[in-house]
Amino acid sequence: MEKIKKFAKEISVFGIVIIVVLALIVYKQFNPTNYTFINSQEAVSMFQSGEDFIVVFGTDTPTTTSSSSSTEQSSDPANLTAEQTAHVRQYIKDHRQKVYYVDTDEIKDLSTYFSDNFQTSSTLLPQTFFIKDGEIKLSKEGTIRYTEFGDLVNEWKNM
Repeated sequence: MEKIKKFAKEISVFGIVIIVVLALIVYKQFNPTNYTFINSQEAVSMFQSGEDFIVVFGTDTPTTTSSSSSTEQSSDPANLTAEQTAHVRQYIKDHRQKVYYVDTDEIKDLSTYFSDNFQTSSTLLPQTFFIKDGEIKLSKEGTIRYTEFGDLVNEWKNM
């Protein structure tokens, strides 16, 4: 009888450990620490349906229109420097703020795409739009620092 109780305790402790590990895995899945990747048509669809969201348009390939003039590029999809990438990703992690990313390499005519869908003629990358109720409330061309990004998000949320 004593052996059965000891075995049951060991099984229950093992079960608790398994449950905790699974809970951490699930938490990691729902805790954003990076951009959520969408395509250009999904961004237009979200905009037209009146959703509230933040979207960054960027490119994987360095371009002459990129505001990142530093030669030190990171693997960030929005073509930001490593320091700037760290700021945006840290904000996403700290505040669980979902930020969508669209790779503009898939868009044939960026100027026409932006003017037809987001009412801007600028093609400077990266470009960030803060959209609320189907309207662009704020937009930022070029790179954004952690505090500036935080200020823009707070302003956008309070509109």
